[in-house]
Amino acid sequence: MVLELKAVEKILPIHAAQLLTYLRLGGFALGLLVNFNVRKLVDGIERVSNDAPSLSASPASSAFQDRSP
Repeated sequence: MVLELKAVEKILPIHAAQLLTYLRLGGFALGLLVNFNVRKLVDGIERVSNDAPSLSASPASSAFQDRSP
């Protein structure tokens, strides 16, 4: 995962394109574009995907299941 941090007035398409380039060159599947120049941080987060076909998201609840034999 690549984390791109910004402090700009507004996230522009060029910012997502830049992150996508980093993902492709590094062979990463996912990246987060985080803009700190917003009132609520959650409003400044954008998820960017490299469209990797091998990705599969598991439900969050599966992380807490007992996996003992």
